[in-house]
Amino acid sequence: MSRYDDIGVKYNAYRKADARIVSILKALLGLPEGATVLDVGAGTGNYSNALAAMGYNVRAVEPSKVMREQAGPSPRVTWLSGSAESIPLPDGSVDGLIATLAIHHFPDLSAAVAEMWRVGGKGPMVLFTVDPRRGEPSWFKDYFPGIYGRLFDAFVPVEELVNVFTTNHGATSTVHDFPLPHDLTDLNMHAGWNRPELYLDPAAWRMPLRFKRVSSY
Repeated sequence: MSRYDDIGVKYNAYRKADARIVSILKALLGLPEGATVLDVGAGTGNYSNALAAMGYNVRAVEPSKVMREQAGPSPRVTWLSGSAESIPLPDGSVDGLIATLAIHHFPDLSAAVAEMWRVGGKGPMVLFTVDPRRGEPSWFKDYFPGIYGRLFDAFVPVEELVNVFTTNHGATSTVHDFPLPHDLTDLNMHAGWNRPELYLDPAAWRMPLRFKRVSSY
């Protein structure tokens, strides 16, 4: 059973697509309207639907049935039951792909990367992730040292991601910082840096940042 079949029941109460993140995803993809974009680890489709609203045709891959069932309807989003390591699409069938705060859930990163290149072909890949090694220290470390420490195990260093996504693929990459806004609407675990009351909300405890663009030439 997918981990999010258990903890993702009320995912949409807190996780909503932030317009600034959507804007950056679109800019880094650099694809024209009508292009087909794969969302790997799409969750409940918040970013899939946001990109679809901009005119993209989205293929949303998500292993958790509970998450997929919370997705709002969109005529431009096609939902697929699958994982990053086993994407149910033909070779080179999408123009580009995204993964937003999903990479740390991939149990076999090497296998996931191979699948993403297989399906994505030479198209751009935009990865939104967290690297606690590069972020600025905050009070979170002092109040939740156990959780903070586990971030270093969960999130792969950006340099390692660059290496695993580009080696043997003739690709280049660029890393873009995304300082967390004070009013982020995508309430991931890091979004309460200036709103500590979020961490006192029992429902928020169940809530299950950095952009990287990879291009092949």
